[in-house]
Amino acid sequence: MQLLRPDKVYIDFFKANTREPVIILRGGRRSGKTLAHLWRFLAIASHGSGGDVLITSDTFPNLGKVMKDFAGIVGIAPKYKQAEGEYIARYKRMIFRFRSFNRPQDAKGTRMKWLYINELDGIDKELYEMLEVGVEKQIVADMNPTDANHWCRALQTPVNTLITNYMNNSFLSAEQKARFQAIEEAGKDAEIGSAEYKRYANEILGEYATLGGRVFNKVHHIDRATFDRQPFVKYLGIDFGDTTAPNALCSVKFDYANKAIYISEELYQAFVADSVIAERVNTIQDARCMVYENAMAGGTRVLNIHQHPDFDLYTVPIVKMAVDSSLAEMALWTIYVCGENAQAEFKDYKVKEGIYDGARNIIDAARYVFIMVVMRELVT
Repeated sequence: MQLLRPDKVYIDFFKANTREPVIILRGGRRSGKTLAHLWRFLAIASHGSGGDVLITSDTFPNLGKVMKDFAGIVGIAPKYKQAEGEYIARYKRMIFRFRSFNRPQDAKGTRMKWLYINELDGIDKELYEMLEVGVEKQIVADMNPTDANHWCRALQTPVNTLITNYMNNSFLSAEQKARFQAIEEAGKDAEIGSAEYKRYANEILGEYATLGGRVFNKVHHIDRATFDRQPFVKYLGIDFGDTTAPNALCSVKFDYANKAIYISEELYQAFVADSVIAERVNTIQDARCMVYENAMAGGTRVLNIHQHPDFDLYTVPIVKMAVDSSLAEMALWTIYVCGENAQAEFKDYKVKEGIYDGARNIIDAARYVFIMVVMRELVT
């Protein structure tokens, strides 16, 4: 088997940084970061000293994507070993270990020659520190430039960090490159602080950027009849509140062809029993599922809702994602919203120097659905 070589900029970076304790590939999506790291370890397996590499990611679905890439390159699918609690594949002189961690304590005592962290910007600092002490040779990582305040920013130096974009991925199709070129055209001359500029800075320049001014600039108010006429799959999103913050429930539909989101406010009320939420959800027809976040005891509250005798809707907890990155992605879509509170939130939500201002209860409820359906593609 002949390995497909990544862009020369990756190879030169790896050669120059063999003695760095940590090296990081930072850049936009589809810049070839994961494939470059895998190529390096497969080269070590074929021509180097061998050993083992532990590969982890921020979520098990993302780790699954790395395993799929590995299997596609070498033709060997990692197999789960219950005794080790890991997926393992042997290739020439290397043992490839794939494992996700639900909590930092699960990594206690873990040892490896190399550690590869995919999506470093989604890893807890405590987990990183637990894994770090078990590394014999080097930590390698990749990440997107999302949250400028994330703890891993302190790990990055001009020497140990390589910034790349889609032009460094020679395996992209013409159609994929065209999509990134469209991002570049839309963002390079856009106002600094706008969603278009932030996406351009993140995915083309590989740099951090923050939103500024009004977050959602493509918002239109509609009535409920207009929302109901939209022939798209309906999802529910809920942001749990407490005695002061409202429990915000909304219906969400996505028009992918026109990059539009339709949002309808369903409930906006503080200090409400979970049984009342269940009854309100039961009145909403044809929803595919309800997406929620575990904050505000969300997991417990969903269990309470499931106790309602007539509640049978599928519920999905969101995968954690930086707020600014998911809001920036969402702000690129045209948003049609109905409901007095929902309309006020989208109209008044602003950000200045990275600090958000304004209520975002319905916004978050819709954002949870956006993360799971559009960004993560874990709910269809």
